[in-house]
Amino acid sequence: MKQYNKIDMIKISIIVPIYNVEKYLKRCIDSIINQSYTNIEIILVNDGSTDNSLNICQLYTQQDSRIIILNKENGGLSSARNMGLDYATGEYIMFVDSDDWIRKDAVELLLNDIINTHATMAIGLSKKCSEYTYSPQIDQKSEIIDKNQAITRMLKGEWISAWAKLYHNSLFYDIRFPLGRTNEDYAILIYIFERVNYIVLNPNEIYFYYIRPNSICTSSLNIRKFDEFYNAIEVYEHVKNSHSQHKDWTGYALANLSCSLIKLIRTVWQLKENIYINETKDMITYLKMNIKKIIFNPYLAIKYKIFLLNIYLGQRHYKIFNKLYNSYLFLKK
Repeated sequence: MKQYNKIDMIKISIIVPIYNVEKYLKRCIDSIINQSYTNIEIILVNDGSTDNSLNICQLYTQQDSRIIILNKENGGLSSARNMGLDYATGEYIMFVDSDDWIRKDAVELLLNDIINTHATMAIGLSKKCSEYTYSPQIDQKSEIIDKNQAITRMLKGEWISAWAKLYHNSLFYDIRFPLGRTNEDYAILIYIFERVNYIVLNPNEIYFYYIRPNSICTSSLNIRKFDEFYNAIEVYEHVKNSHSQHKDWTGYALANLSCSLIKLIRTVWQLKENIYINETKDMITYLKMNIKKIIFNPYLAIKYKIFLLNIYLGQRHYKIFNKLYNSYLFLKK
């Protein structure tokens, strides 16, 4: 399958943020060290783990000289990725979360796409998994997507994670992940996509995203989940101010923001006691200030507009509406 000779000289930096993942770490590292493309540096960023994760990393350094361990105090996923970026020496960058894994030829597939198309960024498909799995290779050509179409699709909700991508290192010049946030990928990817010449989309599932029972994504409401709302505001405001000529981009970004608001408000109002008073106030205030833009946004489905209108009218009004809506869903079944 290999289509490269001089390409073997291209170094790839794979950054793995690590925090208390001793149960999953070996699977992740094994998938990286066994890549068919071998000119890689593997940057393991130990983000203050208190379990056996660091010892596992140290054992791997005895097996593979390509592995670099960086130790830091716990600061979260963004700070760990940023540290990896600061130390990376590869021409291309890839991110792999420490409880996930990649297919054996993930780097090779994406690098071949980049070399063949001269794109500055390649994207593969990802798959959510609750257990270890692997996908066969698809005999289908990769697709070149121009910059504007790529941004449109990203703002519509595709490719909004940092992983399953191979980036030219220039795309991260003076760009870093926002500290202290979750769902931080969406907040920076708009700036990355603005810099690409175009992207190449590989049809293969190259990245396997493991759904942990106690992960941030599957856990009940907590303070970190409101970052989704604040990140969505940042992206919307940036697109509105920097790309006013692209009304569709503004509309899609506002639709994403609106959906985040609905999800979070609905969850908060289901609690017996609202302990997120400030966050709720921020969301309701933002909704009231932008209600006309939201309701008249042609890129937001009518169903969501109805939900937002009832949230706008207040918690008591919304609860009555929600009961009626749930009754409708029950009768529909």
